[in-house]
Amino acid sequence: MSEYSKLLQIANTSIDLAKKTGSSSLTPREAKWDRSLTNAEAWESTLVYIKDASLTGGSIFKDTKIYVDDGTGSINLYTRSAASFASTSVPTAKVNITGVIGQFNDNYQLSIRNIDDVKDAGGGNPTTDIFKDDLRLDWANGNAISEKGAQVWTLDATHGNPGACAKISGFANSVNNENEDWLISPKIDLTSVSTGALYFDNTKNYTGNDVELYVSKNYSGTGSPSVATWTQLSFVKSAGSWNYVSSGKIDLSGYNGSNIYIAFKYTSTTSASSTWELDNVKVVK
Repeated sequence: MSEYSKLLQIANTSIDLAKKTGSSSLTPREAKWDRSLTNAEAWESTLVYIKDASLTGGSIFKDTKIYVDDGTGSINLYTRSAASFASTSVPTAKVNITGVIGQFNDNYQLSIRNIDDVKDAGGGNPTTDIFKDDLRLDWANGNAISEKGAQVWTLDATHGNPGACAKISGFANSVNNENEDWLISPKIDLTSVSTGALYFDNTKNYTGNDVELYVSKNYSGTGSPSVATWTQLSFVKSAGSWNYVSSGKIDLSGYNGSNIYIAFKYTSTTSASSTWELDNVKVVK
């Protein structure tokens, strides 16, 4: 027995030595967060159940700043990036959540065992991905369109969050170059959606223009974006140095009842050309 960052653990042994001895399931302790946090040291590594909680601070489970808040207190929801559900969208509605209380140094945290530990507080499916593209292979049948310059959106097989991502830079042949390049999604159907939200991850490096985010209801799906009407949307942008951040929740409720296209516009000049990477693009309801 030992402690790692104040979490009591069994260390330096093989998982093969863990043997299942019964068929019953664990019954979690139901409690509000104020009581859970008060008893966190005693309840460490036990299963708790929290009702009517909100998940805030990130778009997918592996984001490091997600908190579970039931109105009486909040706790960090920790998910390893290697978890099978790490890139699953975080529910926007209130949830009932089951998880194990843990500790990292002086901070307590909650970890779920699998995605089934998160249930919609109203009894339904907590999230539904309307559109999802982790940009591993392509842009899900969308379009990468170059309006100006020789540099274009490409696949980077190794530098995503994690894995592959979409990448672009106007710097080539040791000089900055003038470019305008669009990465446009396929048609996204919001005709039967009452609430919709967009999330994605982004990072950048070097000096130059920021990527811009747009939405259109009248793009044809092919050809130059200049013939369509686009509305610019704001999002949380990376501060640079290859630090990935979540875009935050981008409200699409103004486009409910419509088919839309999402686009990322990159520009560079002969004096400055930043490098941008995009990953884990999702529209959820």
